[in-house]
Parts: sequence; C-alpha cells; structure tokens
Amino acid sequence: MLRKFMSNVIGSGNIDSSAAFGYAAVQKALGMAFGTKSHTISMKAPLGKDVILVIESDISATHPVFALNILQAKKEGARLIVADARQTKLTRHSTSHLKLQSGTSVALLNGLMKIIIDRDLFNRQIVSRTEGFDAFEKSLADYTPEKVSKITGIPEAGLIASAEDLARAKNRMITLTVNISENTKGRDTVLAAANLVLLLGDDPETLQIPAEYANTFGMVKMGIQPVSGLKGLAEMLYEQGAVRSLIILGEDPVSRYPFSSKIQSVLKSLDLLIVQDIALTETAKLAHIVLPAAGWAEKDGTFVNAEGVTQKLQRIVETPGQSLPDWQILRNLSLALGKEIGTRSVEGLSEEIKETVRETNSPSDRRVFHAVAVVTGETPSIEYPFSLVIRDVLQHSGTMSTRSKSLDLVVSEAYLEINDEDAVKLAVTDNTHVKVSSRRGTIYLKARVTDAVPAGSVFTSTHFPHGRVNALLYYPENGAASTCAVKVESAKG
Repeated sequence: MLRKFMSNVIGSGNIDSSAAFGYAAVQKALGMAFGTKSHTISMKAPLGKDVILVIESDISATHPVFALNILQAKKEGARLIVADARQTKLTRHSTSHLKLQSGTSVALLNGLMKIIIDRDLFNRQIVSRTEGFDAFEKSLADYTPEKVSKITGIPEAGLIASAEDLARAKNRMITLTVNISENTKGRDTVLAAANLVLLLGDDPETLQIPAEYANTFGMVKMGIQPVSGLKGLAEMLYEQGAVRSLIILGEDPVSRYPFSSKIQSVLKSLDLLIVQDIALTETAKLAHIVLPAAGWAEKDGTFVNAEGVTQKLQRIVETPGQSLPDWQILRNLSLALGKEIGTRSVEGLSEEIKETVRETNSPSDRRVFHAVAVVTGETPSIEYPFSLVIRDVLQHSGTMSTRSKSLDLVVSEAYLEINDEDAVKLAVTDNTHVKVSSRRGTIYLKARVTDAVPAGSVFTSTHFPHGRVNALLYYPENGAASTCAVKVESAKG
C-alpha cells in the first residue's frame, strides 16, 4: 500500500526501508552471484548437513529457532565451525571456534578459498567455466594462510583444517546474518560467502542468510526500495536538502539508525515530516504530523516471515483512540488528496500481494564470481584504541520491544561489554559507568566486564533509545563492514 501510495498518489520513486542496511543488500549480492531475484531460506536447512560454517553471527540471538536446528544438526553429527570474536551459545557448542578479529570475515573467506584452490579440493574442470573465475582466482593470490592468519588472528592450522572440512564434506551449509543491528559484515561478506558456494559447486541454498525481522523479507518482495536512479535511505536521511518532505511508517531512524545526529539535523530541516506509528518515538517527536497506527494485535492482515512464508494475522483487540491500520491511513490519505488508489479491503490487498510475489519469484541461474578485496572500516588508533562491535540482544528486536515491562526485567538498558584485561588497564569495574567516544559523538553506558569478548574490542547493542549508541556509528556506504573505532574511559567522578 505504501508503494502504491508513493507511486500513484505522490508520484515519487523515493522509497526505502531499514532493509537497506541488511536484507536488501543481501538480495542484491545474491542476485549478482547467482542471478536470483528471491533466495530460498529454510529454518530446517541445517538438519542433515555434514559441516556447518557460521560466519561472525550470534544466530541464537537473531534467529533462535534456526540456531536450535543448527545445534540439533551438531548433536546428530555435523561438524560446527563458528568464526566469531565473541563467545556465544554457538561457539560454546561448536566443533571448532575460529577466534577472529571482528570485521575480518572477508579475509577469512578469501583465505579458505585460497587453500581450497591451492590444494585442488574443488572440481576445477567444471567450476573454472563459471563467469569471472579467472579474475577471482587471481584476486586470491595474496590471501595465503600466513597473511590471513595475521589479519584474522586465526592460527594457520585452524584455517587449513576448516577449509579441508568444508571442501571434503558431502553436503554443507554456510550461514550468517546481515542487519542494521550489526556492523562487522556487509554486502562484501555476502559476495565472498557466495564465492565459496560457487567454488564448491553447490546450489545457492547452501548459503542461508535469513531476513532479520518479520516483514523485512516482505518489504523487499513488495518493492519497498528505491527505483533505479532515485533517492534511497542514504540520500533521504543523510543528505541535507535531498528531499523537502518525508513520511516515515513504523520506523524510528533517530533511535535506530547510525549517525543519529546527522539524521536529526536532516529531519529538522524538512518542510514537512509525517510519522505514522503506534507510539510517540524519538523520530515522531520531531514530526509536524503524527498519524496513530494500529498495533499487530489490533488489525487483520499478513506478515512475511524470514522464510518468505506469508502468515495470516487476525485482530484480537479493538484499536484505541483514533488509530487505524496502516493501509487504511494510506487509503484515507489518498482519498483526501483526490486520488483513488484502488484498494478498499484487506482481501483486495492480499490478492495484489500474491500477484506481486508471483512476479518476483521468477527463477534464474546466472552464476558469476566476484573478486572481493578486504576493505577495512575504522581501525583503532592511539586516540580511539578500541573496535566497537554492535550485536543484537536476545530479548529485543529493533527498539519498540524495549517498551515491554516484561522484557525490561531481563535486559533494561544497553551495556558495554569489555574484556577483563582492558577493564583493569582503564580502572573500570563491573556495573560502573563508562564514557564512550567516537569521531561522531559521546555517550555513557554501564560496563559489563567479561572474558567473553576479546581484548581490544568492546560490544554493545542499539536497541535502547536512551542508550544513544547509534550516535557513535556511521552509515556504511561501500558494502564493507562498518566497524567503529572508539575511546573508552571510566566515568567516575
């Protein structure tokens, strides 16, 4: 309905969503590598696999059901290789934990492929006919085990053993997550992982990258992304004067997106800002007009889950006050503007959705290797000596769930995980506040001293609006990981 409203009523192709930080970039990379418009995801994909490689992702936090099936596969005999800087539930149950430096996944994947090629652990006769293979093979020349070990921190023996395990497995699964709540991976990571799948001669389904939230996949399927040549999220929220008015539905960029001070500056300069949401978010507080929308329990309709399955939703309580389902608000706006958008019921909308999904599921199989070089984000320096890594917290999704009193009892605020050795050097103790600064801003968080994170890196989440963690971050523009360099100081006194 939003896509129709923008194209038929407003006459603009300037449309985008939070998927631009994650699943839209994933889909673009998979399209480049496999020629597919839609990628098959299955929560049961781990079952029956001989080897599973998890790349720098805490899937137990982001997709708990998927993670349970990974652990079930491990229980049934699969070798579970987890490449991660931080200890997680999956690393604790892994067959092999590759402790890598945060944000070095591309180097790791290139190194694994270099070993597979040098040891002739693939079908060269078939794979070498794939488009782009020669340039891809040449691009791996410098990714020797020795050099990759220095970049990632993984011992050479671990790299070689993992490459051999993957190449010799009868069947395997490679998985990772890419979303707005993580900053150590990007489109380049997906392309490198896709290269590994192509090198091993596997089908695209070997690479499993589930969409981050309910309806993230749905937004991509419905075309909530910029038309070629028009403005997307980067321009609309980060470029002063790129647009003069904006309507934001069910999203809180000020609390959730990186470099929040820049976003606030752009939003405050607009001639008109309309926010349509179920609560008065930090973004809604800046709006000229706020349109109250119905929550999930107050409306009929459908959601599209991480597997791309459409799931029916039935209203169970009445809508409070003046709030309406989002599609009805857009319909009423269209009529008020003198335009007939053509949809007057949920049933009619459902039929249009089915037709749109059929159009986006056209198959293709154009396999292409893409050489991917290591491009680093911000690297630690004397002034900013730590790498700040952003991760999800299991109990929360986005920022709206932080309004839940029940979840608040479990995790009520953002905290900074810091290695115990670093904490001693900084005179930081558990549960005391620290000052965290980047080149874009300064915030204060409560410290959690732990040996679950490596020295030189600190971890936190962006779920909590009052934590303002996104004030430290920057917008990733080149497909690379957007690791952030920070300074950490004790806030005592």
